[in-house]
Amino acid sequence: ISVNHVDLNEKFTSLSVIDNVIQSITDSGSLYKWSGSVPSSPYDKTKPNYIDKNFINQKKIIKIASSYFGSFILTEENKLYKATPFSNAYSEISSGKSGVGFLDIATGGSHAIAILSDSTLVTWGSNGYGQLGNKSLSESLTPTPVYAGGQIKNKKFVEISARNKHSIALDESGAVYQWGAVIFGQMGNVPQSNIDEPTIVDFSQVQSSNKKIIKIDAGNHFNLAMGEDSSLFSWGSSHSGVLGNINSSNSNKD
Repeated sequence: ISVNHVDLNEKFTSLSVIDNVIQSITDSGSLYKWSGSVPSSPYDKTKPNYIDKNFINQKKIIKIASSYFGSFILTEENKLYKATPFSNAYSEISSGKSGVGFLDIATGGSHAIAILSDSTLVTWGSNGYGQLGNKSLSESLTPTPVYAGGQIKNKKFVEISARNKHSIALDESGAVYQWGAVIFGQMGNVPQSNIDEPTIVDFSQVQSSNKKIIKIDAGNHFNLAMGEDSSLFSWGSSHSGVLGNINSSNSNKD
């Protein structure tokens, strides 16, 4: 895959960063990648490098995600590709379901979570804390369905996020689910032990109305959610004040 420098007529619309490597896409769906002081990097260290999209037949890229687990790109055709963080050799990933593509992708430190075009969830990668949500602690090299029974039976998902050892997902009704490591209370109201299947987060004690959650994001050992009335909720480790609640204590409350 060849690389060239940025077209000054394009506008960057999204960035994804891991360590010294940056991925970015523009308003036209072009992909750029560059790095800092990484000896093995194939990129010019002083400017963005255009990644030739012949490997995806010049289709528009609509989402990017990066972690030590890999650099991911999602195309308008609902196809997902992955490269190692310091490489521009992308290869396509199969959803594991015939005729089903990808709608969204998020990455943790060493695992990934995706929403498929049938609105179900798949995960793959490391699983020592149950972060794959498949009722096991076994890692998976390829996308594997998240356990679809229990609290997420027949649910359709619209947003996902992940960090080092846990995952979080939002369904179309506004319900939030989590699974994986329980450190510093980042699992909200659920039992304080690692969870290997999606478990709902109870917002009833802190929401003054029935406004649903519309946005989620996972941090290292904490989580954030936003309601449709623009209210914000946080829970987990309050290291350095990241929960924004004027409290240095960890919280397992929303």
